[in-house]
Amino acid sequence: MLNVLESLPLSPPCLILSHANAAYTALIARGFRRLGWGIYTARNGTETRRLARILKPDAVILQAELPEESGWLTCVKLTSEHPLLPVILVSDNLSPCNQELAAFVGARVLVCQAESTASLTEELDKTLWNRSILCPYSVPRSQRGPIKGSIPCSVQTLAGPSKSS
Repeated sequence: MLNVLESLPLSPPCLILSHANAAYTALIARGFRRLGWGIYTARNGTETRRLARILKPDAVILQAELPEESGWLTCVKLTSEHPLLPVILVSDNLSPCNQELAAFVGARVLVCQAESTASLTEELDKTLWNRSILCPYSVPRSQRGPIKGSIPCSVQTLAGPSKSS
């Protein structure tokens, strides 16, 4: 008997990218589109939250220093309205104070804005696979190879440093 879920076409994972810099947005959006993501862009927090209500995205990448409503405040509102929605904050400042603030507002991770699409993809991969709900990828993780063009990244995860044995 054919499983109904197996017969449904898989839609690409949906990502909202909210950043004030048009060049950064275009660069990151292009990279994620090449990887098969459905990308929706927003220029401010209000637009981001409106898109999240409509689209029910798999994740949001959000600039911490958005104009009008800050990304910090937008993150609080998003995680209140959509508790399972992973929000990744990007910032030029990865200070310990900003790391604590990112955890406080509900972000899954704080990433340096200078990171590449490959580094952001790695973080999204970790975030989505650590959720307790079904991941939207169409290819099982065990069958996916490393991301081409990956570079070592200086991502600051909010779980704290890992303990060495």
